[in-house]
Amino acid sequence: MTLFTIRSPTEGRFGIGSIPAELAPQLDAIAREFLDGMTPEARTAATHHQWCRRLPPRLRAAVDAVRHHALWRQLADGPKAAVHDLDGMDEIYYSRAPRDRARLYGAAANYDLHVDGVFAFPGISVYRVLVGLTDNEHVETQFPRLGVGHRIGKGEFVVFDFDRARHRVVRLADAPADGHRILLKLHYCVSTAGVLTAPYMWCVARAYGAYEVITRRVMDTGTDPRTPAQFAAGVLGQFAIRHPCWFRGCLAVPVVALLLSLVGLESVATQLFAVFALAVGVWGANACSHWLRYRLTGVR
Repeated sequence: MTLFTIRSPTEGRFGIGSIPAELAPQLDAIAREFLDGMTPEARTAATHHQWCRRLPPRLRAAVDAVRHHALWRQLADGPKAAVHDLDGMDEIYYSRAPRDRARLYGAAANYDLHVDGVFAFPGISVYRVLVGLTDNEHVETQFPRLGVGHRIGKGEFVVFDFDRARHRVVRLADAPADGHRILLKLHYCVSTAGVLTAPYMWCVARAYGAYEVITRRVMDTGTDPRTPAQFAAGVLGQFAIRHPCWFRGCLAVPVVALLLSLVGLESVATQLFAVFALAVGVWGANACSHWLRYRLTGVR
């Protein structure tokens, strides 16, 4: 038994399916209690996230019932494969798809073609499972290189390789202005050669957990910005997603400059540091210009 319907050498394993009927009460309870606990500000935001580890006891129990269901054992695709929880990354996700993608800032990652992760630990694959908690007829999750586009509805799930599958979210033309969807995001680590050693699994879990927390904070800070710092985070996140090669190059500049200075090439290192300072200045000026426009016109 396996959950995977597609196996791609470049995009990894992928699957679409339905949650077992016995979990329907848990899905209803999660969606209902999560909405009841949201503030008015959260309901009008572009996105809202809540870590499953920080949920109230009753809501967390409903999530645990879904997370620990035997269904997910089928992620062990192979005779020696073993499944491990990465529950530190699990979250409930609320979103309202915007009409204008040009001013998404921190939320730009969802609507441009992207890969969620950046790691490649030997002997493992990490999978993200998106479980629909609400009806959805207005947002499609697309995996172009797999030839898949699917509206994740209530009681459905999509599973994909966290570090390899390129995907994006598309708001359909007939989407209602106030339409929203809620997803439960679950994460599992699958080792291909059996049970992982405790130290190795600890390193994997900590690396993915830290990465998820950092990226989530940057995206949350930069979504619906109001202050200069929030616009700075939003502009940075949008640039990183839309121009990943340039972003990686900017990050590499100070590292290369430091290495050159250590081997005695101070003049070249100084020039690289100057280039990096210029890039930082352009970033700051861009963020300030967006903030000033917002203060003067109310337009983000």
